[in-house]
Amino acid sequence: MKISIVTITYGDGAKLDRALRSVYEQVLTPGDEVEHIIVNSNKSLPPALEAASHRKDIKIINTPPHGVYAALNTGLAAADSDIVGLLHGSDYYPDNTILATVADTFRNGNTDFVYGNIDYVRGISAVRTSGSYKADNFHPEHLYYGYAPPHTSLFVSKKVKEALGRYKEDYRIAADFDYFVRLFLHPAGFKGSFIPKALVNMDDNGMSRTLYSRLYTNTVEKRRALRENGIKSSWGKLMRRYFLHFKHQNK
Repeated sequence: MKISIVTITYGDGAKLDRALRSVYEQVLTPGDEVEHIIVNSNKSLPPALEAASHRKDIKIINTPPHGVYAALNTGLAAADSDIVGLLHGSDYYPDNTILATVADTFRNGNTDFVYGNIDYVRGISAVRTSGSYKADNFHPEHLYYGYAPPHTSLFVSKKVKEALGRYKEDYRIAADFDYFVRLFLHPAGFKGSFIPKALVNMDDNGMSRTLYSRLYTNTVEKRRALRENGIKSSWGKLMRRYFLHFKHQNK
């Protein structure tokens, strides 16, 4: 089984080296392999990428910065594996068994996609987490309130990747939510499996974590995503996602 990990990077500095090492330290089931696709939007090649560029399992794509979702689409278009996952340049895997666990779940569960939890981290040392985003009790109906599993914990099969197509690049921060809506409500009825552990340690300085993004931009775009997928919604209904998020977080 082959797994493609798509990493997008722009200004991640030393955190990128941490992300790369967490991929290359993964211990896989014999016969499985990893392809690491890195979409680099920096003007030059960061030192961490320059040092890793000799590896046979790495594919570096240099492209001008056109936004997060454009970079993700570039990486996904280059992936031709059985499984595809995302790992941003500032994030990393918490231990060296993550990809083996994901691959075994696909193999043994006859599943089309898997997802899990994430832990938020601060700083390059990341000795302590600043909170968690848990999907243990997630149900597809929660999408109607604007609540979805953590995006960076998602791994999809090649079949799902091809069926869902690209992220919508005219969203600022909620194209990942739109992707989840299309995934869970797809007429093909894709089968998902939940892995009850943190699959990614995620840097908590992302743009979707700012107050303005949470209260306004996020709400506007999630309402749009639901409507574009044939689901009626309202501001009041979408505000319930904060209750769900608080309920499923462990601080």
